[in-house]
Amino acid sequence: MCITRTFHPVGHGAFSSERFELDSSTTLNVVYDCGAMGQNYKHAIDKAFSKKEVIDLLIISHFHKDHISGIPHLNQRCHIKRVLIPYMNNAMKVMFVAAIQRTTSLVKNIKEDLYKLILEPEKFFKETTIISVTEETSNNNDDNPPVNLSDLPKRINSGTKISISNTTKNRLPSWVLVPHNYYFPVLRDIIKNGFDTHTPKIDIENISITEIANSISARGGSAFSHIYRDAIKGKGMDLNDTSLMVYSGPDNTVSHHPFCGCLFLGDIGLEKLIICNDVISKYSPYLGNTGTIQIPHHGSKTAYHDNFWDYIHSNRRGFPTLGIVCHKLGGAKHPNGTVIGKISSRNVYIRSVTEDPTSIYMQP
Repeated sequence: MCITRTFHPVGHGAFSSERFELDSSTTLNVVYDCGAMGQNYKHAIDKAFSKKEVIDLLIISHFHKDHISGIPHLNQRCHIKRVLIPYMNNAMKVMFVAAIQRTTSLVKNIKEDLYKLILEPEKFFKETTIISVTEETSNNNDDNPPVNLSDLPKRINSGTKISISNTTKNRLPSWVLVPHNYYFPVLRDIIKNGFDTHTPKIDIENISITEIANSISARGGSAFSHIYRDAIKGKGMDLNDTSLMVYSGPDNTVSHHPFCGCLFLGDIGLEKLIICNDVISKYSPYLGNTGTIQIPHHGSKTAYHDNFWDYIHSNRRGFPTLGIVCHKLGGAKHPNGTVIGKISSRNVYIRSVTEDPTSIYMQP
């Protein structure tokens, strides 16, 4: 089995992929997010995948524009077999749609595609299987055997190990994907409570998807800004904290492949101690094999907590870590220089991936 991991040059956004050559005739493609603040994703998608190429699994960390704006183009160009998404209640869907509505740089047809993607992913993708990742249960998923990618049900628990291959050919161990939702249940309830407080006449959990779309269209995204401000920001939280994180690498039973694995963190807020500690706790069995980390939220200040990066440093057994930061060239806020300096001081080599095509980073 041969693996090629690529961080594609889209600027302020997220578009990564892994290509698994399982044998001489079998290739499997996994994509992690696909979007950008600009239009750079189109060229990147066309260069990465041929027309009608199969995407075996598309993983969406969360539904902000810079992580999903390229998905309509990817869906038109390729055949996407499965999509893995974090489970969302209606209140959360409304907040993400409202965020898209407030974006002035999107043309109308792209906005409408993204509305459908968020509100009704089954209709957007049509023949694609949609798999939701629910909040973690009390079961210890680390001890459970992996589930084959082809056998995944439409809803899985956070922490489920997804088997890509159980081959030991070429000394490569069993390869798994491990998605996790940590802070999700708390944030979900806070958003719903915000709707109950500010819009008591709307039963947000029983309103139809069509009524939600019509309400957003009629009122505009700004109509819900007070809910976001009071219910989420007022409690020190962010929609980025709904990010579905994924480890891709050797199973946790293997401890001698220190460079193989990668931790995709979306835009998760590591600066929050509760999230930081959860990430460490749930991914600790895999961090010794994690040689690459996608630095969350484009290297902003929310990407850093001493505890997380100190833990990474101490568990790498002297091996360096590669930190990928995806950002716009000359961006004013991202990445944060102080944060990048602190991360690099933990024996992390920083690699920037921007909209410059030459910044593409491939790991064979």
